[in-house]
Amino acid sequence: MSAPVSLAKSPVSTETDLDRVYLRSASEASLNREARSTYAALDRGTAQDGDAEYYQALRCELAWRGMAAAHPMFAKI
Repeated sequence: MSAPVSLAKSPVSTETDLDRVYLRSASEASLNREARSTYAALDRGTAQDGDAEYYQALRCELAWRGMAAAHPMFAKI
């Protein structure tokens, strides 16, 4: 069995990368729920002013996070 890895001895970028991955996965579910709810309101015709723009902003954020997760170049921006 290997010894446990201490983040205190790891480079800061490793800890930051782990935090980023955790926060992305935790908040993506929330963003997806919000996007589905907003889309449903738009589809039913019960949306309020600004909901279409809000939905587009949610979709853009989710797409950006997907690109950042797929390629490290986008994560730095």
